[in-house]
Amino acid sequence: MSDPHDHLLQYKHVVQSTNIPTGMLDDMMCKQFAQSLEGAALRWFCNLPPKSIDSFDELSLEFMRSYSVHIQSGKTTKDLWGVIQGPHESLHAYIKRFSKVISEISGLDDGTAREALKKGLRHKSLFKNEIYTRYPPTIQDALHRAKRFIELEEENERVERDLAYTRDEVSKVRNEREKSFKRERPRPGRQTYGLGSETKERRVVQQIEDTPSPPPVRKTIGVIYGGSIYRRETVTAVKSHRSKAMQPIAMILPDDLVEHSIIFHSSEATSLS
Repeated sequence: MSDPHDHLLQYKHVVQSTNIPTGMLDDMMCKQFAQSLEGAALRWFCNLPPKSIDSFDELSLEFMRSYSVHIQSGKTTKDLWGVIQGPHESLHAYIKRFSKVISEISGLDDGTAREALKKGLRHKSLFKNEIYTRYPPTIQDALHRAKRFIELEEENERVERDLAYTRDEVSKVRNEREKSFKRERPRPGRQTYGLGSETKERRVVQQIEDTPSPPPVRKTIGVIYGGSIYRRETVTAVKSHRSKAMQPIAMILPDDLVEHSIIFHSSEATSLS
């Protein structure tokens, strides 16, 4: 059952808008009232004692008395000032709560509503900055502007979800590749040349890694032994040999060879010109 007061107002508006003569209106409203009820309210109407209602005003009072527990308490400006946007509450949810309280306050002026809206918005809210920089003339104008910021906020949330999904997918693929590489990586000293998932380069690297290292080089000492086949190995002999080796050929040849002439036979000189 909704608010009985609102129900009566709606019913009166519907019936009075018809072309029922004024003298018959009260009687018709009592008889047709049951058609607007359902459930427990309809059973309440059917259980009324016969001839216990003389007018629609009396029926309305009895109806209000029976369903007074459903009458909604009226909201005040104090309730409006208490509508604060939560730290994780979306702008759409906050505006919806704020608008509902406004609709339940009678005689609310725009100035109070605008100030309550500005106060209730979360700190650093883009919409709050909009109200501060471009103060709306009416509360309806402020709520109309809020729609654009709600759309912007929802679009940003959608982009963030897409980016988060992309980052998760990239991380998932990277982890799968690392796990796959660890599974395929051969253990030390183990030949795995036949794995189809390994590339040619990886097999070559593995072959190089599996090749045993050469034995360590032993320390050696180089020794020069024996002398020249031409000269003795004394210091004086070495110096003499070096000095003669640096002189022109004519100076080191024996004297008996320098003075000799070279003679050719006639048969050897036929090709000379």
